Amino acid sequence: MIRNMIKVLLVNNSLRDGRRIEGLLNNSKIADFDLISVRWLSAARERLISENVDVILLDLMLPDSRGLQTFDKIRAEASDVPIVILSGLEDEELGIEAVRNGAQDYLVKGEMDSNILARTLRYAIERKRGEEALRLSEAHLRRIIEKNADGILIVNKLGIVLFINPTAEALFGQEADMLLGKSFGFPLEAGQANEFDILQEDGNNLVAEMRVAEIVWDGEFAFLASLRDITERKRLEEELKRYTEELEERVRKQVNEMVQSEKMASLGELVAGVAHEINNPRAFIKSNTQLISKKIMKLMLQWKEEEKDVKSLEHVGSLIDINIDGIDRIATITKTLKRFARSDSEGRGAANINEGIKDTLVIVHNRLKHRVKVHDDYGSIPRTICNMGQLNQVFMNLILNSSQSMDEGDIWIKTWDDKKNIYIEIKDNGSGIEDTKLNKIFDPFFTTKDEGTGFGLSISYRIIKDHNGDISVKSEVGKGTTMKITLPIEV
Repeated sequence: MIRNMIKVLLVNNSLRDGRRIEGLLNNSKIADFDLISVRWLSAARERLISENVDVILLDLMLPDSRGLQTFDKIRAEASDVPIVILSGLEDEELGIEAVRNGAQDYLVKGEMDSNILARTLRYAIERKRGEEALRLSEAHLRRIIEKNADGILIVNKLGIVLFINPTAEALFGQEADMLLGKSFGFPLEAGQANEFDILQEDGNNLVAEMRVAEIVWDGEFAFLASLRDITERKRLEEELKRYTEELEERVRKQVNEMVQSEKMASLGELVAGVAHEINNPRAFIKSNTQLISKKIMKLMLQWKEEEKDVKSLEHVGSLIDINIDGIDRIATITKTLKRFARSDSEGRGAANINEGIKDTLVIVHNRLKHRVKVHDDYGSIPRTICNMGQLNQVFMNLILNSSQSMDEGDIWIKTWDDKKNIYIEIKDNGSGIEDTKLNKIFDPFFTTKDEGTGFGLSISYRIIKDHNGDISVKSEVGKGTTMKITLPIEV
């Protein structure tokens, strides 16, 4: 196998040591060496100018230079060439000091053989190449960092700033000289992203996002802190937050308007029925009043004749009682109508769900009587914080939907609680809903009726969700539908 020739410059004052080293290199089985030997530092400098060598084997004690200055002068002439120091037993510490100053290794003249010498020279060359590659890599990294659009700082383990790029200077509003060698002042933790405010000297306040990584810088472990100006992003986030809140408020108002609109549309359909319910008691109150008037007239005639008719007086009393009952019924209907139709702007308060359902049944009575029988099973449930006006709308929507699913039939209404939630179940034996339509019934504009807005159940769904509750449906075609509402108990 052909091996690469390693050219060695031996700078050594001793002819005997020179011949020994030449023999050791010639006998090496590790590599092939081409040895150039000089005795003077000046001769070594001339050789380095005229020839390229792979490694320098340097004795620090030369006729024209002695000690560490010999190493310093050679390195100044050939900074890219690895240097291995030759030392005697008495000056081994000098060799160690040279290694600290940048030499690749040192050898004691009387303690080496062919293999040790050859390996040391090869390893010195490889280490130098590695150092050079690292230097070039760090130089490349430095160029990238200097031109990076993000602010970059290199901070050592003590928190002292070692490097700062122009973008970071602009972020801090200070020149590099004002920051280098100073404490960074912000906590550094690799792998973490943090946000912090930067107050510039001109009083301008910026928000920066910092990400930290561990690197090697000039041969030492350090932190690379990458800073990005996110002031504009934070401003846009705040604007987006405000816009989202405004949009949510607008949607909430629109939903309330839709609820109120749907409620008014439903009440419009019920006006005739409610009017009929009011007219009945009003009619017999008028009739009874007329009878009372006649009885009084007759009584006056009897009194003129000085006669008293006790039976007539008793009859008058019974008529008056009937009038009072009629008036009470009118009061009940009108009060229920007011509670049901009141605006949702009144907000939430403690209410009895059972009473809300009963009020709703009074309102829809005209739509149910003579064809739908309602069976109620009201549990002893606690009062809860809710918007009763909105929930009444839900109850009315569900009850009317059930009634519209049948010509004649039954509706069962049941309430109960488990200490955490209140449950309302509205069940009918109407026509039922097809499976393919069940998952759409709460969608806006979806309706199974020939005439309908498609908002009733979608609004009901939203109202229940706004109460942190849930509404579910089970249905079977030809057998009926069951709606179940779950409301949390809030006190």
